[in-house]
This record gives sequence, C-alpha cells and structure tokens, in this order.
Amino acid sequence: MRFAFTPEQLALAETARRYLAEQQPPDAAGVPETDPARREAAWKTLGTLGWLDADLGAVEWGVLAEECGYGLHREPWLTTVALAGPALRAAGQPPAGPVALAWAEAPAGRARLDEAHLPGCRAVPDRDAVRLHGRKERVVDGLAATSAVVVARGPDGPGLYLADLAATRRVPLPAPWDATRAECRVDLAGAPAEDLWLDARRVLADTRRLALALFACEAVGIARRAHEIAVAHARDRVQFGRAIGANQAVSHPLAQAYARIETARSLAYRAAWCVAEREPGMEPEVVAAALAAREAALTATEAAIQTLGAAGFTWAHPAHRWYRRALWHQDFAGTASDLRAELAAMVLAAA
Repeated sequence: MRFAFTPEQLALAETARRYLAEQQPPDAAGVPETDPARREAAWKTLGTLGWLDADLGAVEWGVLAEECGYGLHREPWLTTVALAGPALRAAGQPPAGPVALAWAEAPAGRARLDEAHLPGCRAVPDRDAVRLHGRKERVVDGLAATSAVVVARGPDGPGLYLADLAATRRVPLPAPWDATRAECRVDLAGAPAEDLWLDARRVLADTRRLALALFACEAVGIARRAHEIAVAHARDRVQFGRAIGANQAVSHPLAQAYARIETARSLAYRAAWCVAEREPGMEPEVVAAALAAREAALTATEAAIQTLGAAGFTWAHPAHRWYRRALWHQDFAGTASDLRAELAAMVLAAA
C-alpha cells in the first residue's frame, strides 16, 4: 500500500477543505440545511467538484470523508456514498443525488449492516412492479434523500429494492445528537419499488466494510478539528501571566488526544485501502479502524470542551457541534462495546 497521498488525493483534500470553509464557516458548521433549493444547488456543486465521479475509490472517499468531519458537512453526501452507494453501484446506477439506506427494523437501530436474514419488510410482486410493505427504523438522512435502497424479503429471500421516498410516510425521529444527520422512520405502505436484482447478503457485507472505513475517516476529521480548536485556545488564552497550555492539566489531555488521532488516522486509511483493494481478511482492519476513530473523536471533542472551559459549555461556541457528531458515531450500527467484542472474537479465532 502507499504510505503517502498522491498529488491528486492531496488536491482533492485541499479543494474540499476550501469549499467547506467557504460554505460552512465555524459559526455555520453543523447547522442543518432546510432550504430545498440550496440543497439542490449544493449537490450540483459537489458534482462539479468531482465528489460524485465514478472513478473515485474508497481511499479518495476517505479523504473527502475526513474533510467532511473536519468541516462538519451537512449534506448527506457521505451517507449516500457509504450506505446506499455500494448497492447502486453494483446495480449499475451510481447515485447522482441523495439516497438513503433503509435496513434497520429494531427501534434501537443497532442491527449490523450485514444482517439481512429474514427482514420483516416484504417485497410483493404486483404486475410489472414490486410493492414494499413494512417499516424501517432509524433511516439516516431519510428526510433529505429522495429515494432509498430498502432491504426487504422477496420471493427468493432477502433482496435490495430502490424505492421513491415520496411514496412513503416518513416520521422524523428525535435527534439527541447531530441535527445535521437526522434519522426518520419510514412506513413503506405499499410503495412501488425497483428490484435491483442483487445478492443482498454480499452487497450489505461490502456496505458495512465501506461504511465503517469511511465513517472512521470522518471521525478522524472531527477529532482533528476539535483538537485544533483546543490547541489554539490553550496557546492564546493567558491566565496569571502565561498561556494555559503551559499547565500540565491542560497540555497532557491534548497530547493524549493527539496520539489517539494519529493512530486512528493510520488505521482509518489502512482500512480504506483494504476495502479499495479488496484485501483478504480485511475485517479486523476495518473494525479496528472504526473503534479507534470513534474513541479518538470522543476523546478529542471532550478534551476540547474541557480546555475551552466555560466558553466550551455554551451553545454560542461551535465546539459542541463536533462533539455531537462524535456522539452520533458512538451508536451507529453498533456501540464501541459491540465492536470490541467483534474484534476480540476475530483475534481469538485467528489465534
């Protein structure tokens, strides 16, 4: 594998960082976009910037995902590419707009992405079309998307179906963490859909690997930005005649957060490379990256708020928005405890 980014990947990151800084300065980062016209214009801009190009791979998506975490991108680009993208690309229909993935059926939403056995939702043939019946929980960015890839039980077992969300009933769910990554309940209620004719188990296994790798890259971006905010404050804030960063109680947590970030970043891009190259035995790499990145993001954002002191605890300071995105990562498709147990099982099995 490469141990440095190519010039093209570096240019992609720089362009993305500049675009996000212009569109979402710190006081606007993490604020949901509610204007449909502006959202449509934003997606056209992403196409112009090359974010939707067919020749991008997992490493390039990882570069963009890290910048999305750094700038708290509020459009559902990452969830489209990481969650719905694998099925659509396998079906020869790469996404040109926001598309959600509807797979979870338990209210807790902790189902693994590759658990497609006997979904409760059903796909019933109806003349020349397919009708979907049932309910999906915690559909990420389901309110912003125009369509969704739905996991449903067809005549021959689990399948993947593309449904127009306008024909469904969507119920917003409480967003205790990140309001820019809202979730909803989707009542399919006989919505017409297109059968993608894919092996659901195989595609969802690929989806999980890609999603964990790309969300790990995003978590690294979150951690980097929070750490930079904290370090700048520790350097500039002066008390009793010296910068507060000179105090070990301030500098040590920031140093520990930095070490976690660097480790997580290496693991995240290793996982993205493994996914891109379809390396055999990539599962431990991907799970380790997801676990390390989630913990790095949480550690860095918590350290940032503590470093900022009273200012960090107010809604007026944007630091809490990176903290909220980090919290969203903590229970997406499984908690840190779930990932630790999974990784431990794989290590023990290999031993």
